[in-house]
Amino acid sequence: MEPVRNMTRRIVPRMPQRDRGIDQDCTFLVDKRLDADGANCIRLVVLSPRMEVNPGDGKESPLPWYHPPVRHLAFRYVIKENGEAVLRIEIIPLDPALQIDATSRLYRTCLGLLETVFKYGKGKMMGYKKRVIHDVSTIRSLFVIDAYLFLHITIFSSRLSYRGKNIKTSI
Repeated sequence: MEPVRNMTRRIVPRMPQRDRGIDQDCTFLVDKRLDADGANCIRLVVLSPRMEVNPGDGKESPLPWYHPPVRHLAFRYVIKENGEAVLRIEIIPLDPALQIDATSRLYRTCLGLLETVFKYGKGKMMGYKKRVIHDVSTIRSLFVIDAYLFLHITIFSSRLSYRGKNIKTSI
């Protein structure tokens, strides 16, 4: 496998009063071997949160609640010898002793991610074309995050509570 693209994205929490945002590295890798039609295609996508280190003790800060407790999460597209294709999700958990069963939160999160990737992949396979182009009047990255947080806090400030306690918001 060989990396062809690497980007960093900012994940914004729904409740900025409770959780912090986090940066995540996304690495796209291709198989060095060529496909039947002679083109390389992406076979592996690796998502890695950027772990912050506390300057006082040198330990990593805990991940926000909404992010799965993993160092790396990968989507792998595997084509077997008989031509059957398989989409797999692979993880490296933060805690190596973590037990993952069908009732665990991490298992359910991974299952939801696989369903989403399958849905988008099936849409692409069926010929879905985006018909509306959004965010053409302004650069989206400069506008959306601040506007989203402002509107979210403004609209829902009267309804915000955490464990039965009202959260004070200021803008």
